[in-house]
Order: sequence, then C-alpha cells, then structure tokens
Amino acid sequence: MFLYVLQNLMDSLPLFSMFAVLGLILSGFFYTLRRHSYTGGPHGRAVKVMTVALYASPFLGVATVIGVQLWLPNNAETQALAGRITGYPASRITVTLTDDPEAAHRVLAAFKPLMRAHARHYRYHGITSRGQERYTQRAANASLYRIEGNRLIIITALPVRDELLEALRQLTRRSPSTVDPSSAIAYTPFVDHIKAVQLEDFQPWRAGEGWIPVPPSHI
Repeated sequence: MFLYVLQNLMDSLPLFSMFAVLGLILSGFFYTLRRHSYTGGPHGRAVKVMTVALYASPFLGVATVIGVQLWLPNNAETQALAGRITGYPASRITVTLTDDPEAAHRVLAAFKPLMRAHARHYRYHGITSRGQERYTQRAANASLYRIEGNRLIIITALPVRDELLEALRQLTRRSPSTVDPSSAIAYTPFVDHIKAVQLEDFQPWRAGEGWIPVPPSHI
C-alpha cells in the first residue's frame, strides 16, 4: 500500500517539483537541528556535521527521488508486487504422478494452458502530468508450479472454479478397459491421483523456494 501511494504521488507531481519539495523538507530538518545545536552551546564536531548535512540535503533529496523513480515499478507492477506481499485467493492442485518417465513432462504440458488462463492481471489507467494523454499500464502475477519427487504442485494465481477442480479430482490411472467410454476423458496413464483445494490467502514470498512461474499468454 505504501509503494502504491508513493507511486501515485510521484506520478501526480512533475519530477522537478519533487526535487524541490524533498530538498526543502530535508533542508528545514537539518536547519532545525543546527539551530538546536547552536542554542545549546558549541558542540564542535557535531555542529560541523550538521553544517555539511544542511548544504548536502538538496543533493540528497535529488538523489533520493531519482533512486525511488528508478527502483519503483509502474502502478500496475506496484499493485502486482503488493499482491505478492499481502496475498491473494488461489487454488492449489497437487498431482501425484505415476512411474512413467514421461509423466512429469506430459502432465505439466497438459496443465500449462490452465495455469496461463488463471494468471492474475492488473491494469492501471492514468493521465500524463500535463493531462494531454491517457495511458494504460499492465502487469500480472503468474501461476506457479514445482516438482517434489513424484508430485507436481500447482498454485494458480486466480482461483479455479469448484466444478473444474472436482473434475480434476476424477482423473485416475485406471485401465481403459474399466473406464466407461462416456467418461474416458477421466483416464490418464500419467496421473495416480489429484488433490485440489482453494486457498483464501496465498502469499508467494512465504511459499518457499523452487517455484517456477508460467507466464500468461498475454498481459
């Protein structure tokens, strides 16, 4: 939230205005400290430090604004960053694979369209500082996956419908001869079973390492 507010503030003011504002604030702060030092009598080295800081404060203000402008992403990316920090609803799909050597590759390829379709998108519509042009910024939080032994674990950035999760739970390694032709789509030689749950608050930064993002097909 702090990053989002700061980004909007910096978008609403021209860059040179930000230089001036930060320079004045820092100058006033150090000037107050310097006066306080003189009021209490000579303090030698402390007074010299305050004097140097007073004259350096405008330059520090400029450097601060430039650094923040370079470090902060645009508004849409700031919203996506905030989402990764604060968390968002998601779905967790755990696929237990069979011993088939092609299982991980085949199942991952089959699930990637679902993962791309369930990326979380962010859009920000703004107006330039002079109010002459409108623009749109876009960003996305991708779905994630990792492989742990014989398990493929998928976290979608958007919740998957309960009906689709239930259909995924029906996937089985049963022999084709035991599968009703009308539901033959439920058969796969690569999946032993699937567990799927909804997550109310998934925070990627707390999920550990080893997660691989699947970029959305478009942003």
